[in-house]
Amino acid sequence: MRRPVSRLGRSWLGGSAAVLLAGAAAWCPAARAQMLLAQSEPVQVITHTRAYCSQLSARAAELQRHTDAPSEEAQQVAAEGDRLCAQGQIRPGIMRLRRAIMLLRSQVRPEIDSR
Repeated sequence: MRRPVSRLGRSWLGGSAAVLLAGAAAWCPAARAQMLLAQSEPVQVITHTRAYCSQLSARAAELQRHTDAPSEEAQQVAAEGDRLCAQGQIRPGIMRLRRAIMLLRSQVRPEIDSR
């Protein structure tokens, strides 16, 4: 039978883990650079709006233009996402458009997709 960890134990473990991570960053230049990079990137809040649907739709269309032969699945999923967004079903539309973008990114030439 396992005994539950006390609150004191959890806070001590959490604090020591933070100290260990900070110490690792001091000794490892790559870890330090990663921490600095993560701190300097702005936080982007994404809301499920028609405007965001439009952004995703434009991105999917851009990727389709830069793909030699986009798969039928990617085209169908993008079209379904556009249709759902136009009908006011924003969340399902965004889900389809994100899926289409993932499919298209795997097909696009590397020099084109820098995002």
